[in-house]
Amino acid sequence: MARFISPQLQQLLMQAKFAPEKKRLQQLDACEALVHLIQPNHEYPFEFICFHITGYRPHGGKEFHADKLLSYNELLSDIPSYAVQLSRSMRIPASSVPQKVHTIDSLARRFRVCRKTISRWRQRGLVGCYIVFSDGRIRLAFKDSSVDLYVRNNRHKVLKGKKFSHISDTERQAISDRLERWSRRCPNHRQEAIRRTARRFKRSAETIRTILNDAETSSYGNIQFKKRSYSIPLHQRQEIYKQYQNNIPIFELMKRFDRSKSNIYRAINIEKAAQLLDVEISYIHSPDFDETGTQARFLNPEPGLFAADCSVNQNHGTRLEEKKLDQYSINTYMKDIYQTPLLAATQEKFLFRRYNYLKYLADRLQKNINRKEPSARTLNRIRLYLHKAKEDKDKLIRSNLRLVVSIARRHTRNESEMSELISEGNMALMNSVEKFDYKRGVKLSTYATWAVVRRYATLRSQQNRRPIHETTDELLEVAHDMRVRDNKVLAVESARMSLEGVMAETLEDRERTIVKEHYGLIKQTEITGQRKAKSLRQIAEVLGLSKERVRKIELFALQKLRKVLTREQFDLLTQG
Repeated sequence: MARFISPQLQQLLMQAKFAPEKKRLQQLDACEALVHLIQPNHEYPFEFICFHITGYRPHGGKEFHADKLLSYNELLSDIPSYAVQLSRSMRIPASSVPQKVHTIDSLARRFRVCRKTISRWRQRGLVGCYIVFSDGRIRLAFKDSSVDLYVRNNRHKVLKGKKFSHISDTERQAISDRLERWSRRCPNHRQEAIRRTARRFKRSAETIRTILNDAETSSYGNIQFKKRSYSIPLHQRQEIYKQYQNNIPIFELMKRFDRSKSNIYRAINIEKAAQLLDVEISYIHSPDFDETGTQARFLNPEPGLFAADCSVNQNHGTRLEEKKLDQYSINTYMKDIYQTPLLAATQEKFLFRRYNYLKYLADRLQKNINRKEPSARTLNRIRLYLHKAKEDKDKLIRSNLRLVVSIARRHTRNESEMSELISEGNMALMNSVEKFDYKRGVKLSTYATWAVVRRYATLRSQQNRRPIHETTDELLEVAHDMRVRDNKVLAVESARMSLEGVMAETLEDRERTIVKEHYGLIKQTEITGQRKAKSLRQIAEVLGLSKERVRKIELFALQKLRKVLTREQFDLLTQG
């Protein structure tokens, strides 16, 4: 049995052999139609292939739900093998075929090629089947429609095959002489000699390599190329890639490292693959990503979705991480970010879906990278997907920068502190884009508001945190001046310090923020019992919630704290 690249098709063939003969004949015709249907540079799920061959969609059975898509080249090799093996289970008389059929020998004579060339055509989409001829012999034959289809799709291969001719002794000697001259001048460039000689005599590189191998193994040959190990040491590979990144031409790298062009490119691709395999690609998955035919719909916006007056301005705020707010005034920064229009809900949803779908495509290709023999095409596609995803992320961030500024203004009155808050808020916004689930039906601004507020609360908590002995000494001094009893001071301070740990372990982030804001644990005076507390309405405005919702969250948080705090600690928390 022929080897299949796809285990799913091999499993399907085992089941198809037990189908009625009428169904098997229909599948043979379907194989020919499927080869005509698939397109180069496309990938197809097994469900699609199974439906076009058998007429039904697979369900149940793990082999029919593999995540790996089948590429065009895999299908072009496996579908003809599927048809040939399926025809072995039947006896198809030549008289029952409604069109002319060709054997391998008749095709070879028709196109003036050898039998080996016909075998290569079979691996590239020429569908055949075994037929019982009038003499009773079973031969591999090809329908006239299959031959015509292959010739239309591979005209250049057919024309190239017609030029086939055997090498004469004179030509063989001329090739050997040329290779001998190469070995004397450039003994380290064996592959380059093969390629150029093949181009000179208009022969395939494999033919020239065969002649060279015969000459090297014969006792009378004078060709002595230096055979170098195909593998490249790690340190040399890294140096090649480093110089390649510095725009050193490939031919210059060939001279410096005494390597062929293929060796240089292989070293570069291996280093690229190592870097891409170290990249962690995270995204919000959607079941729609696995459906057939979604790529064009997810990657291309609908006409008019991004009109000229609503499109994201590419000329402003290009690298948010590199902006230093202290280098220019807040007013200049505000003027800059307000030149970027806000995104409509439909625009934002499309960008988020495309952003995650691009990373989904990159992640799927990343899992198929071969460390030892990486495909340059696959590596370039991964880099392209990640680059486009980065562009969409920048668009989403730039359109929400003014939100960060508005929240920062509500958390400070000092312009010097404003720069730091905006920088911290921008970092929270970037993290929000990574974690935001666009399928929930809300805009990014709703989710990002809470993330930025939480970031500010954490920042404020860190700023207010001081060593215990320093804080206690200051509190005792203030208490003495204010004539406050020392035991009361220590009790309050002890409760406050232990409360931080209890709240961190007991409450969720939003609950902890509401309790701190309402009872003045974020902004407070030294220790006079007077606290800068916010009302529930003020907290609700910051968090984007209703006042009643904030009250319920607070009550639920206090119930949690009442279970873990002593009565004295809880009273000191809730009372001035």
